[in-house]
Amino acid sequence: MDGKLAIFLVFPIIVTVAFQSAVVNAAIEVTSYTETTIAVNWTIPSDVDSSNITSYTITYDSKTRSVSGSTTYQITGLSSGTAYTVCYVIVLNDGSTNTPSGNCVIVYTTYDPMNGYAVAAIVIASIIVFVLILAKALEIILNPEEKKDKKAKALLEEKKRDHKVHPDTKGFDDANNIDYDITDISVKTEVK
Repeated sequence: MDGKLAIFLVFPIIVTVAFQSAVVNAAIEVTSYTETTIAVNWTIPSDVDSSNITSYTITYDSKTRSVSGSTTYQITGLSSGTAYTVCYVIVLNDGSTNTPSGNCVIVYTTYDPMNGYAVAAIVIASIIVFVLILAKALEIILNPEEKKDKKAKALLEEKKRDHKVHPDTKGFDDANNIDYDITDISVKTEVK
C-alpha cells in the first residue's frame, strides 16, 4: 500500500414512505406513526351521549382492542412499510354499538429498507479502517531499518542523478547521516 489508503464509504439512503388517507369529516385521525406504531385519536359524534359510552372497539389488521375512558390509542408491533386500516366503534351501556361516519382511516407505517443495516455498515467500515491503519503502523514500527535503507538509497540515487557525486567516490554525507560506496551500491546508515 506504500502509505496510501483509499477508503470508500457508502451511506445508505433511508427512504421514508408515509401516507394518510384524506377522509373528509373523519371521526378518527392519525396523530403519529413510525415503522412499527400508529397512534390514533377519535371524536364522539354529537348525537351520542358520552355518559352512555362503555368503551370503544378499535380494529386493525384483523385484530380487535377494547379501549375504556380514552379517545386515543397507540397500536404497536406493526410491520414497517405496511398499509393499515384503523377503525373504531362506540360500545354503549346497553351493549349496542354506534358506528360513526368516517370511523376508519388508512395509514402506511414508515419504511426503512435498511432496517438498521446502515449502522452495522458504518461500524464494520470503521473497524476495517482501524485494522488497516494499525497494520500500517505496525509495519513501520517493526521494519524501521527497511525504511531507513530505502531513504538512504533514494538519496544516493538522487545525488548520482544530479552528478553531485563522482561514480568512484566513497564517503560520508553528514547532512543525511549516510555512509555511501557507489562502487558496490551498498548503503549503510549510522545513527549519530
